[in-house]
Amino acid sequence: MGLGIEPDWPGIDPAQDPDAARRVAFRIPGALTSVESRPGRERGYHIDLDPILDDPVECDRVVQWYVHKLSAFSIKEPARAPELLAVIDKAKNRARGDTVGVLRLAGAISIAFKRPHLIIDMSKDEPAARLKSRAPAELGVPAAERFAGYNVALVTDHCTTGSEALDALETIEGNGGTVTIFLAYTIIGSEFRRKDFEAKGVTVKHFLSAPEDLRLIGLRVSELERLGLSVS
Repeated sequence: MGLGIEPDWPGIDPAQDPDAARRVAFRIPGALTSVESRPGRERGYHIDLDPILDDPVECDRVVQWYVHKLSAFSIKEPARAPELLAVIDKAKNRARGDTVGVLRLAGAISIAFKRPHLIIDMSKDEPAARLKSRAPAELGVPAAERFAGYNVALVTDHCTTGSEALDALETIEGNGGTVTIFLAYTIIGSEFRRKDFEAKGVTVKHFLSAPEDLRLIGLRVSELERLGLSVS
């Protein structure tokens, strides 16, 4: 289909060889583009998961990464193993009418990890209204008890500061659940509020941290500068 994927690399395991997986995925046209930086912000680039997911081999590789991290965490910390996946439907994407890459993956991750999933609609103001799971409400279960006793994995695609993810985390807590792990395919820049997640005892996992890891995907300094990306 001319998506720029090396045809002889379909067997790359993102868990065993993440650098190779990065080199392939983030060289797909449209996956990494330069954008104008806003005042006071470091980011001078945009990472789009949709071009990566358009190729079935790469889509499968992304699913493998999420499932591997979830499975490894469950084995290492069985008492905190996720019993439910909560996928973030971002408010800003909904407002612009954009799709959210991770929503395309939710069902596949859920099937492969063998855990149910729900969507958290962050465009809603009321925490109880954010959960796209009506059955508990219809059964008369109070919001604060909907997920009582459940360990939850919070899943997103890209994350900058983590503020919206922390809001989603509080939504889950407000409905009785406990977030034990947060997974983002990419964490963009140094503004990410990692300490706030750690303070809540949440393990954070990500595939690519930009711009630092952009060098790992085979982009030379000259190419980064051509894209207008900070390499300091």
